[in-house]
Amino acid sequence: MVTAELRAQAAAQGMGVAVDEAGHAVVKSLSAIPAAADAATEAMRKTREEAEKTASAVVAVVKNSAVEKTQR
Repeated sequence: MVTAELRAQAAAQGMGVAVDEAGHAVVKSLSAIPAAADAATEAMRKTREEAEKTASAVVAVVKNSAVEKTQR
């Protein structure tokens, strides 16, 4: 009887440790979310800047082409 109780206690403690470890893993994962969001925001900002530069370059080429055609 005592052995069964000790085994049950040990199992409960083991489950408690597993739950604690899982909880720590969840907290660690959740704490990584803000950094990932910041990195994604920065990547989107850089992409937008590059797109704006490309669009400006395209507009300049089109304007130059239009000017050349009207001067001919």
